[in-house]
Amino acid sequence: MKFNVLPLRGKVPSIIWKVWQGKCQTKEDIEAMEWKNSSGLGVVMGINDLRCFDIDMVEDPAILNEILSDLNLSGDYSWVVQSGSGEGYHIYFRCSEAPLQSFSDKAVYKYRLKKEGICHHIELRVKECQTALPPSRHESGGVYSFVNNEPLEAPTVIADDKVIECIRKHCLIGKEYESKQENEKRLYYDKKRLEDAIKYLSIHLPAGSYDDWITIGFGLASLGRAGRNIF
Repeated sequence: MKFNVLPLRGKVPSIIWKVWQGKCQTKEDIEAMEWKNSSGLGVVMGINDLRCFDIDMVEDPAILNEILSDLNLSGDYSWVVQSGSGEGYHIYFRCSEAPLQSFSDKAVYKYRLKKEGICHHIELRVKECQTALPPSRHESGGVYSFVNNEPLEAPTVIADDKVIECIRKHCLIGKEYESKQENEKRLYYDKKRLEDAIKYLSIHLPAGSYDDWITIGFGLASLGRAGRNIF
């Protein structure tokens, strides 16, 4: 299906892969990679217009079918993956224009939802990043799996305006997000101790601690602009 793929250990590629963020692989390139000790298979976003919605730590599974419907995809769409943790879903699709590129040029967009009790956050994974595919093994011991039948065709092409419409429907964007932050209860904290803790973690957390930094970032976001500045 003309994807760029990577051997993983946990969620982290076991090879240097910057070159594969913009260059299409050949069969020989893939065969030359070190697969023997890998625990999974990663796929690179952006190559051949591949994108992904990552719905993290789902509390209300209805959000999956809502997003599929918003994208005009059926409930039995093949390119839906349940994460190895069992707590999230990935929806893969193709989009010829990188969604939101006209607003900013990011590899990954992270959003909080308008409603509470749906999921922790949603990511739109656009380019220069990778996501685990089945049958990759999660650090928890679980396995990534297709929710429906295993795909036989490439992911469906979705118009970029349809993707943006879906994000605006479910997620806090721009002033909506800032307003929610300003209305939250003010929290008091020891700024120096917090800054020292972040400095310590930046030195001692191992490379590739993606999930840990997401958790830290969302924790600091509860402090509003001050927390974001520290992060």
